[in-house]
Amino acid sequence: MSDQQEPTQQEKLERQQGQKQRQQQHLEQQQKEQQQLEQQQEQKWKQQQSERQQLEREQEEKRKQRQAEQQQLEREQEEKRKQPKP
Repeated sequence: MSDQQEPTQQEKLERQQGQKQRQQQHLEQQQKEQQQLEQQQEQKWKQQQSERQQLEREQEEKRKQRQAEQQQLEREQEEKRKQPKP
């Protein structure tokens, strides 16, 4: 007979419980990290979204600006054409 004793049913159970708890904690940790990642990506996405919208607004402004300048030029040229030549 060996002097190493077989673990009792109680000990086996406790060991299993311990393992289960560790696995559970590990899982929870992973889920937490997953959530954090998702939140970061959500943030990043919103950030990019608002930057895109900002850019679009700026481009729209520039376009209107150019359009107004163009119209201004056309009006001036029209005026010049209307003036009688000396």
